[in-house]
Parts: sequence; structure tokens; C-alpha cells
Amino acid sequence: MAVLRKPKSNNSDGSSINSVEDLYQLAREKSITCLPIDLAKLASLLRIKIMGAKLDETISGVLRKDPAGVWTVLYNEGQSYFRSRFTIAHELAHFCLHRGNRDNFEDDVFFRTESSDWMEKEANRFAGELLMPRDAFKQAVDQGITNIDELARRFAVSTYAVRVRAKELGYKGHGL
Repeated sequence: MAVLRKPKSNNSDGSSINSVEDLYQLAREKSITCLPIDLAKLASLLRIKIMGAKLDETISGVLRKDPAGVWTVLYNEGQSYFRSRFTIAHELAHFCLHRGNRDNFEDDVFFRTESSDWMEKEANRFAGELLMPRDAFKQAVDQGITNIDELARRFAVSTYAVRVRAKELGYKGHGL
């Protein structure tokens, strides 16, 4: 008897990755460190290059697709390690959420302001969730880790990113 089987889904080009949950599922399937999330390995699985670059001081990061279809994230080498992680996560968000809209995203250092357009706001929320997942953040706080600096180290992000995430999740006393 002949049996038809569905073809296995292939996420190797990232075409079916469009949420934080999809990224975490891929990370778990490929045994990628999730706390803190290993952005370089995650990007590699999506066939996205990540490179530090000497960008204008007003530019935080860039996501672009070259004519051959290769996506690259450039982050400003002048940023701190923790700030760069947020920038990379933000650019990965553009890839997952907005790559069908355009082939080039350039984000200035103020992309977290309220004046940002809807794609920037969406990418910021995505990046915060990717770097500091709701359940992991709440679990850390429930375990008594309430110091902003300590939370920042745990998730390998800036203290500002922790404060924003805490506010999003309804926590008080974070200085925002």
C-alpha cells in the first residue's frame, strides 16, 4: 500500500519564522542556548550574517538584503555589548516580521522613542520578548531577582532594556 506523507518543513531559509515563539522553537530544536539567547547561532540558522561595522554614531543598526538575496545585520561597533544585543534582536525582528515590506532597514540610535513608526515599535516589542521572554522574566523576579542590574546580567541586556520590559510586563519601581 502506498502512503503519502507531508514533506518536512524546512526553516533553513527562515521563510516560516515570523514570531518569537518560532525562533525559540528553532533554538530548542537545534540546542541553542536560550538564556540568554545566542543571537549569533540563531541568525546563522536563518542564514543571516551579523557583522559589527563603523556606522555613523546616529545609526544603531541596519538589516539589508543584497542582490543575491543574502540578509545581513550590521550593528554599530561603538555600542556596548548589551546595547548591541538589543540592536541585533531588533534587526532580527525586522527580518521575521517585515522582510516582505522592504529589503533595507536602517535604525537610528533613538529608535526606541515614542515617535517611531509601527514597524519600529513592533520590532522593539519583539526584541524585548526575544531577549527577555515573559515567563523567564517573571520566573527570575519570582525567584527574588529584582535588582535591575542583576536582571540585565541574567538576560545579557542593558538596564534600560530591563526597565522597559519590566514596564511592559506591569512591574513597578523600575525607574520609568
